[in-house]
Amino acid sequence: MAKMDDFKKTLEQGFSIAREGVAYAAERAEDLSLAAALRLRIFGLRRRIERHYAELGAAVYYLLGKKADVSADASVKKHVKNIKALEAEVNRLFAQVTDVSHKASPSKGRAGKSQKKKAEPARPKKRRRTGR
Repeated sequence: MAKMDDFKKTLEQGFSIAREGVAYAAERAEDLSLAAALRLRIFGLRRRIERHYAELGAAVYYLLGKKADVSADASVKKHVKNIKALEAEVNRLFAQVTDVSHKASPSKGRAGKSQKKKAEPARPKKRRRTGR
């Protein structure tokens, strides 16, 4: 009976470790999906910034052709204001991504060495035979 009790105890420990692993994996997956959503939002904002830059460049080019004062033009000021606001939003979202990405790290008891696969030495390419 002692062996059966030891087996039961070992089995229960294995199940508790598995439950912890599944809970950690679920939490980490949630964090990664949030980070991906934030990165997608950042990408969209950067595209909007690029459009404002293009429109700003066109407006400046047009105004310089007319020999007008670029800094006094309302459309130039509007584009600059929009670019600054969008860049502030990108920086805020990027800080959130950084927080989410570094939040979920394994506990000290679970931390292990990196399991990265070591690079294999390069093999020479086989020569093709020609019909000679």
